[in-house]
Amino acid sequence: PDRLPFNAICRGPQKFNWTEIPLEEIKAIKRACGVTVNDVVLALITMTVRRYAELHRVRLRGRKVRIVVPVSVRGKGSVSELGNRITFLPVTLPLDIRDPHRMIAAVRERMCFLKNAHVAELIGLAGTLIGAIPTPLQAMIGPIASQLPLSVCNLICTNVPGPKMPLYLLGHKMLSVYPYVPIGGEMGMNCALLTYNGTAYFGFTGDANAIPDLQHLEKFVQSSFAE
Repeated sequence: PDRLPFNAICRGPQKFNWTEIPLEEIKAIKRACGVTVNDVVLALITMTVRRYAELHRVRLRGRKVRIVVPVSVRGKGSVSELGNRITFLPVTLPLDIRDPHRMIAAVRERMCFLKNAHVAELIGLAGTLIGAIPTPLQAMIGPIASQLPLSVCNLICTNVPGPKMPLYLLGHKMLSVYPYVPIGGEMGMNCALLTYNGTAYFGFTGDANAIPDLQHLEKFVQSSFAE
């Protein structure tokens, strides 16, 4: 993918920033545009990245961002099994679309293509095959892969539906929940979304050197959502 300002080697320390949006308002956009909540979230994140790139005077014409989205592959027959069963879906989206309707349409079109092509299942199969490689050989491959000029994506964005009702601990209500996603390699910024009790909470993790102005992302999410 094209390198973005925050795609720099993570050296630490880490920073964290957050914001929140009423879930019902996200669902209103979903219903009006005939898309999914995940489509709306990906459009928001893409528009946020666009604004950040513009802040750093990045030329956007023809430029794309590749966001890796964790996807659950747990079948209905395995709901009682413990542990997560996920794969990763790389979603490449244009950064030079300014019209929000066109942006959401681009996300919907790309997601439909990836789902119909069963890309998540293919990546999961590849991961299974890599896991079958003997550990000493994996240890040899790791340092080589880490020297590549850029990882396979610009950032990771998780979207997890959380409890719809408030949670309590010893009689105290949990008011907010801000999700955290690790960073590493040349992914100097990653984001996560977790819904809880009618609110969508966004969490941005950043490397202090790769993205020293991480605080801008909060207002860029809000500006993109208002748009």
